[in-house]
Amino acid sequence: MVSPVTTNVSNVIEPHFTAGAWYSAWDFDRLDSTGQTISMDVPLGDIAVHLRGGAIVPMQQYARVTRDVRWSPVSLVVVLPAESPAKQPGPVLPYALDEQCANARNSNPHMLVSCGLLYADDDAPEVSNADSLQTWFIATTNKEGDSGTIASTITAAATALKEKLRITQIEIIGLPKHPSATTTTRRSPATVARTSMEAWRSDRPAVSFSAGSRSGAAQAHFDGSKGVLKVTGLNLLASEPFSINWHMA
Repeated sequence: MVSPVTTNVSNVIEPHFTAGAWYSAWDFDRLDSTGQTISMDVPLGDIAVHLRGGAIVPMQQYARVTRDVRWSPVSLVVVLPAESPAKQPGPVLPYALDEQCANARNSNPHMLVSCGLLYADDDAPEVSNADSLQTWFIATTNKEGDSGTIASTITAAATALKEKLRITQIEIIGLPKHPSATTTTRRSPATVARTSMEAWRSDRPAVSFSAGSRSGAAQAHFDGSKGVLKVTGLNLLASEPFSINWHMA
């Protein structure tokens, strides 16, 4: 949600946030709303941008013109939703009514589910499955926030687009914060099971991936002060299904 200043006499805005978790797109600070208007001070030159919990947002590199952005590496931002009772009525979460996401939510009633769609076409006069790339991403995170999975499903993959988009980084935001934690790196999955409390004390993320015939470990960093897990060094085709498992080991 973009909330610009629209008057020239004030820096104060009052956007309405539907109930749930929202995160600043700039520093990932969390805002929990019960469904209200919130007054915010936005300095000159800034724009308030927030990501809604429950979404997976594909990001690409900045460039002055869109043609230079179009096939640049993709970074997925997994935005965790607020925890709420499964049967409690409330606002519809992002993609919740789409088949891929609805199935994931129904299959994982006790997990935090985030969904997103990556869509691309090649300037075809008519848009269809035959000339576009459409990839669904589903992330499931346990409510303790110490483990989860991210998987993709391809619903359309035009031959001309199969090699053009690659996913190089994933950020999971909204994990429990641990201000005293130090950011660490680990390249191999954990071999010893531990309790959630022990996992958080060590703050060592372990990430494994599989994509087609390839599998292995990925590099990961956990920022305990922000509650952000960053997986880097990936080189996954957006047109190829993949699965990523992570946990704090």
